[in-house]
Amino acid sequence: MFESLKNNALKAETEYQNKYVEITGKICNFDSDGKYVSVEPTNADEWNFDSVMCYIKNDNHKNFLLEKNKGDIITIRGKVKSIGEVLGYQIDINEVQ
Repeated sequence: MFESLKNNALKAETEYQNKYVEITGKICNFDSDGKYVSVEPTNADEWNFDSVMCYIKNDNHKNFLLEKNKGDIITIRGKVKSIGEVLGYQIDINEVQ
């Protein structure tokens, strides 16, 4: 997904907008209000700027994520709700594990 966005944002939009995807990556950021968690590729280095904002939709997801830390590996299944060259992908979480 990241390569597609880097190479051609228009094509990435066509390929992924409103599609259901599964991503596995490491947690790079938690929103303090519990609205989202950001996930980056598992092979990302310290200066990586590629991440996916994954929006938490229910208390089960929030409670699962309360037990996680930055750097933990998680898998998210959800629907791509937005794609942008600057903000990257935004996904509504359907399932997290």
